[in-house]
Amino acid sequence: MKKKEFLKKLKKGLAAMGGYERQRVLDYYDEMISDRIETGKTEEEAVAELGSPEYVIEKTLIEAGIDPSQKQAFFKEPDGKIKTVWLVVLIAGAPLWLGLACGLFGLAVGLFCAVIGIAAGVISACLGMVFGGFGMFVYGFYELFQSVGSGLMCIGGGLVAFSLGAFLCLGIWVLSKKAFIKIKSIIKSRRKIRQ
Repeated sequence: MKKKEFLKKLKKGLAAMGGYERQRVLDYYDEMISDRIETGKTEEEAVAELGSPEYVIEKTLIEAGIDPSQKQAFFKEPDGKIKTVWLVVLIAGAPLWLGLACGLFGLAVGLFCAVIGIAAGVISACLGMVFGGFGMFVYGFYELFQSVGSGLMCIGGGLVAFSLGAFLCLGIWVLSKKAFIKIKSIIKSRRKIRQ
């Protein structure tokens, strides 16, 4: 029997143990088999020296204080199906967890829309300053013929508004670019972690 198959049978047979304890046992036997292979034994010989999976399962459950005949009574079935108790809890608790899930989803959508709205408002204000400043600058030349002082104020105010709007638009562009690069790197790193 290969190591992978042996450990798979152990994992199913030890379902009555807690997840942490079961993983400790699996790691222990994985290391034992690897150590024996390092001494020159084949994988099958190393596994055979430990005994049958059934023997190891029974011995481990007894040492853990679990009756081997009841090893699947309250836990996950060997074929991976969820026990009826958990299914009932899941269905009975649906109004609670479904309401919470919908509330959290609504909160996330609301926050996302708020961020988009704020960003759109800031961009609109900056573009308004650019176009308004340009319009004021052009109008200042017309106003020069009516009143020199008023015309110069319009030209100066238009230049200030146009410059400030252009500077803010450029700043928003640079910040947006950096934010997108950061988000992209976070997504890539999470994909690598999942793989």
